[in-house]
This record gives sequence, C-alpha cells and structure tokens, in this order.
Amino acid sequence: MGLGDLNGEPMSKIADLPEENHNSHPNEEDEDEIFFYGMLFLGLGVFIFFILVLVVVIDNCRARRALSKRVNKLTYDDSLNPTETNCPICIQDFINGEILYVLQCTHVYHKKCLSEHVISYKNKRCPVCRANIFG
Repeated sequence: MGLGDLNGEPMSKIADLPEENHNSHPNEEDEDEIFFYGMLFLGLGVFIFFILVLVVVIDNCRARRALSKRVNKLTYDDSLNPTETNCPICIQDFINGEILYVLQCTHVYHKKCLSEHVISYKNKRCPVCRANIFG
C-alpha cells in the first residue's frame, strides 16, 4: 500500500467522490427544531424542579403537623421556677410568654428550634437523650 492509496483505492478515485453538502450553518428548519427541543427540555426541567420543590414543601408540612400532634405545648413563665431555663439546641434563654415544645422525655425546646431540628435535619430523636420523638 503506497502513500497515495487509502484502503486500496488510489487518491485520485477518492478525490473524484461527490462532495456532500456540509453547510457550516444549519438551515432555518434545523434552527427551529433545535429551538423547539431546547425549549421542550428546558420546560421539562423547570417542571421537574417545581414538582421536587412541591414534594419537599408537602413533606415539611406533614412533619410539622406530626410534630405538633406528638409534643406538648407550654407557654414559658419564669415565675413558676422552671427547671430548664434555656433551649439545648440554640442555648438561648426562654422568654416569658414564649411557646415551647415539651417532649415525652420532658426535655423543653423553643418551638422553632425543635421544628428545624426535625424538619431540616430529618432527625426524629431528642437532641439531649436521643429518645424517639414520635415513638
């Protein structure tokens, strides 16, 4: 096989082959089709994103509802000389009139702190003693 041969064909025969029409720019129909499929995939991506956000929001609402049904609510009053005066999660002192959550294990938390602990971290155990909150 010599330098002029490619797969046994002389270079002159390969050069005689008809040139295919390779435009460097797609025609208008191709551009419309590319735009259509691009918008279709973009729309599907946005739709799937919103479905996932909706699932997360619904899951968080269910967790909040389950939490509020499983814990006792208490309005803090320091005149009753409580044994716990601060939240173990945020280490902030309780303020008179604040709504607190009291778990079955008797540990007390700010409503917001315990809700975030359960919902954001998907943790269903008491942060202090690890007792199951929903058990």
